[in-house]
Amino acid sequence: MRQKPEIPRSQIEAIDKIGQTGIINWLQASGIKTHKKSDFEWKQHSFLLQPLTDWTPTLVFRKPTQIGVSTTAILKMLYKACLSPLAIIYTLPTTPEQRKFVSARIDPIIENSWYLREKLRPEGVLQADSTELKRIGDSSIYFKGSYVSHIAQVVDADILINDEYDFSKQEVLEDYEERLEGASSLGWHWAFSVPSVPNFGISKLFENSCQYYWFIRCSRCNHLQTLDFFQNVDLVKKRYICAKCKNELREEDRAKGAWVAKYPDRSIHGYQFSHLMCPWISAERIIEKREKARNEKHFFNYTLGLPYEPKGSSLADSDFWKLVGDYEEIKFGKDTIFGIDQGDVFHVAIGKLEPDKESNAYKKKIVALKIVDTKEKLLDLFKSYGMNFGLMDLLPNKHTAKELRDKLKGRLYLAHYQTTLSLKEDFDICKWDVANRSVTINRSESLDSLFKSLYDKKWEFPRLAIHFKSVVEHFKNLKAEYVVKYGRNLKVYRNTGPDHFAHAINLLNIALEKIKSRQSSVSKLKELRDVKHLNQRLVSKINGSREIIDSLVSKNLQSESRYGSENINADEVRYGPALSEERLWLKHIFKNADEAFLPDLIQQAHSQGYLTDKATEVLLYSVKTGYISNKQLAKYRLCLIEK
Repeated sequence: MRQKPEIPRSQIEAIDKIGQTGIINWLQASGIKTHKKSDFEWKQHSFLLQPLTDWTPTLVFRKPTQIGVSTTAILKMLYKACLSPLAIIYTLPTTPEQRKFVSARIDPIIENSWYLREKLRPEGVLQADSTELKRIGDSSIYFKGSYVSHIAQVVDADILINDEYDFSKQEVLEDYEERLEGASSLGWHWAFSVPSVPNFGISKLFENSCQYYWFIRCSRCNHLQTLDFFQNVDLVKKRYICAKCKNELREEDRAKGAWVAKYPDRSIHGYQFSHLMCPWISAERIIEKREKARNEKHFFNYTLGLPYEPKGSSLADSDFWKLVGDYEEIKFGKDTIFGIDQGDVFHVAIGKLEPDKESNAYKKKIVALKIVDTKEKLLDLFKSYGMNFGLMDLLPNKHTAKELRDKLKGRLYLAHYQTTLSLKEDFDICKWDVANRSVTINRSESLDSLFKSLYDKKWEFPRLAIHFKSVVEHFKNLKAEYVVKYGRNLKVYRNTGPDHFAHAINLLNIALEKIKSRQSSVSKLKELRDVKHLNQRLVSKINGSREIIDSLVSKNLQSESRYGSENINADEVRYGPALSEERLWLKHIFKNADEAFLPDLIQQAHSQGYLTDKATEVLLYSVKTGYISNKQLAKYRLCLIEK
């Protein structure tokens, strides 16, 4: 049992009496400190004062991370518990998170305050001062997870506090809300969370509230405004600016503000928070957060405190008809890219990249949509359309997929979907495995990207295509929904019917993006046309490259030995990339290139006159013998660039 100091009862009662005048006076009188033992500071956090003193029964806080809202809720909870006999339930997404939260955030605040220590009245050894139940004065505070429904049925409550609302199981939260239905219950409900998507969770609650926004005034032009990343952040000079006069906003401008309700007559009070409101966070830091964010959604949710849904997550029939071009399907072709969804039959989307006349970007052009029922017919399609590269899903017929991959010798990669729920590695859309000619794809992220590209009209379909109506139907059969797993709100696509062409086009989209990155590497070669001294070096030195290679054999052997190469002999190195010019090409051509495309890139350089026949032979032989492929490529590239 904790040893308690002898504090006169009258002193406790005096602070309670001061507390009747308001929470700010109560905090000052009781000397309560943060969990880090520092005093509460309001000058930099002036936007928290109104939420702290707002006693509207239903409060909603839509927020980013680390802005002080959880601490505000804790103070409000302790204040009410100390002054009135109440039953309070505080929830987090999972029980382990709830226990860590109590130990790290609640317990230190109590331990650092003699007043709160005196208010703590244990009911028993294990329950009154635990991570699940605390008895403060005559009040009981229950800390619960929100993942298992039966936990919500234990006690009734006067105040329900839901922390991380979007990451909790929504049906369990509904069960908790029923705990407020007692005849004597205050019926107060406070919810706050980092948002996820529109019209869900905390965002849905906020949309039904009065919608308080934090407004500041520009000291130069007197314009009243709420900060918006796209209006108030100068991306070039990395500073905050006024949306009207475009002058820099001073730190003191952002430190002072007022909450203004969009719908003041609504009974639910909702507050919108953002890191832009924080005077201690610079515009440069905000820009850095956006650049480092894994995607746009993460930046919107965790920095701006806003929900985010990629455009085009669902498309109407009319959206697809707008993509139909003024051309028909072709029966033969060359240098095409394939996306293949396999099952009982093969659904095939065949496409190409073509420059968009209206912009500097590429348009993804579908040239044919096919359904074939045998691998022999699929091989005929590859031949008829001059397949250059393609993706096919690995499942369900692994044997057939691997047989086709091996037969096509590097032109066909096998794709394996991982759902958001089962994703073992943290990557954005896909992860390529060149050695095994495979790619692992984040199913939800890749479909998000595909839907957005369709919405942005980056695709074109042939008119009068026999299977076009099936394409539209298959896309409409993919429905996005959100599920909560392990305290995370995750987006998944469910199929409500056949969706084969949608996945074939998704694989085609990933393949085209890979080809586009390859063409970006090739474009670097074209830029070198204007670099005269490089051309001069190529003309003067690359001819007779065999003699130069011979003279560099011993030097190259020494370089290689530093990187752990084994079994290297002079004859092998003689045909390795030893020329300084070839090092130059390795640096420019291979830096961002996929190993599977190295021979193609070397031939491109040769056909455009950058490499002599002998230099081309040397490089191609190097790829063939493994010096610039797979694991050897990384350390050999390092050696060459360093030289």
